[in-house]
Amino acid sequence: MHETELIIAKNRNGAVGTLKLNFVKRTNEFVE
Repeated sequence: MHETELIIAKNRNGAVGTLKLNFVKRTNEFVE
């Protein structure tokens, strides 16, 4: 797994910030 950081810079009706996720290369998916 590879640790990644998703940056939410704009959100019309919600919060902004960052979210740490793990990327599973074998299945091409992000998991918490």
